[in-house]
Amino acid sequence: MGLENEEIKRCLICECCSDAFIDQVCTCNTNQNTREVKRLLFQQRKRLLQEIHDYRHLLDQLDYVIWKLDHCEEA
Repeated sequence: MGLENEEIKRCLICECCSDAFIDQVCTCNTNQNTREVKRLLFQQRKRLLQEIHDYRHLLDQLDYVIWKLDHCEEA
């Protein structure tokens, strides 16, 4: 027993996926093409993980500037 398309849609909508991507995943799910569903979801996961890394880098840069400002005030 696999996932229902409505459950998949809810998850992907919350994750802000495009309608085209959601339709593609749901079509594959309806056709019981689990391998393709997993491939698409892993591809999306990889994209999200890259975004997390990118934002982490921005946070690190901001933390550095704040740290420098704190230490310049002390000098």
